[in-house]
Amino acid sequence: MPAGGGAAAPWRKPEAVRERITGCGDAEALGRRLRRAVTAPSADEVFGDG
Repeated sequence: MPAGGGAAAPWRKPEAVRERITGCGDAEALGRRLRRAVTAPSADEVFGDG
């Protein structure tokens, strides 16, 4: 549980996230995901189309 005592952070998807990142060979898509990851509240937001 996080230090604040709340629910687990939505980023707690290491296997699924790792597979999506390592399976991507598109440098532009990886760059977009990296930029989104800076402020995204969850992994779903990083990989979203919007």
